[in-house]
Amino acid sequence: LDPIMTDVINELILQVRERRPVTGVIVTHEMRTVRKCATRVVMLYPRTRLTGGESQVLYDGPPDGLATARDERVRQFVEGKAAGRLGDTNEMA
Repeated sequence: LDPIMTDVINELILQVRERRPVTGVIVTHEMRTVRKCATRVVMLYPRTRLTGGESQVLYDGPPDGLATARDERVRQFVEGKAAGRLGDTNEMA
């Protein structure tokens, strides 16, 4: 969706939440939607990329905690940084 239509959908989600006491699940990569609509965020990592015994849940908490999450992969995603994805050895900054 383009940014305007995305915000239209976000506003509809908020309107439904105001009118009815429901729980909704939004699956998105759009961080603006997360910040605007979510009260709780669960970020999962693909199982195929996990190493033995590693949890698939990278983050479970409020949206405002994403930027300071302990897991570097969460912060990388939120900031939209490619570091480490192109085979470089630079640390994520």
